[in-house]
Amino acid sequence: ASQKIERNTNAEDFVELCRASLSFVQIKESDNPLPIGLSMRALCHTACYADLIADKKILPPVSGYQTSDPAAPGYTYEGLSPEESLEMVIWRSLLDGLASGICSSASSTSGGVGCLVQRGSIMAMRAILLRHGKLFSSSQWYAILGCV
Repeated sequence: ASQKIERNTNAEDFVELCRASLSFVQIKESDNPLPIGLSMRALCHTACYADLIADKKILPPVSGYQTSDPAAPGYTYEGLSPEESLEMVIWRSLLDGLASGICSSASSTSGGVGCLVQRGSIMAMRAILLRHGKLFSSSQWYAILGCV
């Protein structure tokens, strides 16, 4: 029982780490914009996090998934089997964060709309999917793409 609790806690800590890193990707206009280098470093971290998941150094929780509250532990995609839902708990924050970066409306300092953040997010997503896309089942792909 303590191993299950520890694994669930480790998975949730990892999800929070991903969310914290991705909070440095500026997706909205601000009077005090973040340095673009900070956003780019955060996007680089997503690739490292994806590698950790793919290498099974970060394991999904063993119980406690849900689809109603994005801020609560165990948040995953709807319409998946219990096992697939648990697997996606640790991927969802990364994929959602990158999707937010792709949809960024923050202007770049050169006047364009979020060009570097959008392109960086797309490149990070592309790299992750090329390297690790085979890990997802067709139903997981369906759930991921249904949220875009």
